[in-house]
Amino acid sequence: MASVDAQVSSRITATRLVTIGVFALAAKKKTGAVYLSIENPDVASVIECSQEDNTKAREFAVKITNAGKAAAAIEARLPDLILSAEQAVTTAVSDTAAIDAAQAELSRVEADPLLVGPIETAQVALTAAESKLKDLTAAAA
Repeated sequence: MASVDAQVSSRITATRLVTIGVFALAAKKKTGAVYLSIENPDVASVIECSQEDNTKAREFAVKITNAGKAAAAIEARLPDLILSAEQAVTTAVSDTAAIDAAQAELSRVEADPLLVGPIETAQVALTAAESKLKDLTAAAA
């Protein structure tokens, strides 16, 4: 929370009273000051600002107040957001159906002799081709 207060104080000194008599009551000396007050549950602070900075101080106070309201709204929603996130994590961790299906498919492919034979033949051919490519590259260099 933040606010700006303009305080005008009037002061009648004894010297002024003696100098101008009862007219001192009508000729009050006025001094203006602008105070920016910032508060939260843990800290409170007051800063004196010049009259020229009155508008800037008020704009700053509005920004702080709006940020405080937004933070309070987020804080109010935080328990629900945390619960929702925890539930999503629990669901994701416990949902292993896709992983289980992929592992079962891998096991089936690895155990199928009709698939393993061509794969091994292709690996031998690939190794031979890589060796031949290495020899050709070395010869060309």
